[in-house]
Amino acid sequence: MLCQICGEKEATFHLKEIVEGEIRSFHVCEVCAKEKGLSESFFLPAFSLSNLIAGLSEFQAEPEEKKMVICPGCKLTFSDIQKKGKIGCSSCYRTFKDYLGSL
Repeated sequence: MLCQICGEKEATFHLKEIVEGEIRSFHVCEVCAKEKGLSESFFLPAFSLSNLIAGLSEFQAEPEEKKMVICPGCKLTFSDIQKKGKIGCSSCYRTFKDYLGSL
């Protein structure tokens, strides 16, 4: 989704405002958000839920055969999925079905 102010950059901030029961949504890029004076408290260090999940799964001991499995569709390994925090393709769900529960 593009920024609603500049219309050029990807919107990275998605804000909702509720006034008298009416919900208004704003989608803006970081540059425009700063130019419009949003508080610096909105700009916390980058945090990704997928990175958190991938990081938590690293605490579990990984059997070697788990690390050797490769998806026939996109050629990702289970370790790749843990690092990215994302599945590569629909074949990954079938290939890694026994391992995805830990994520």
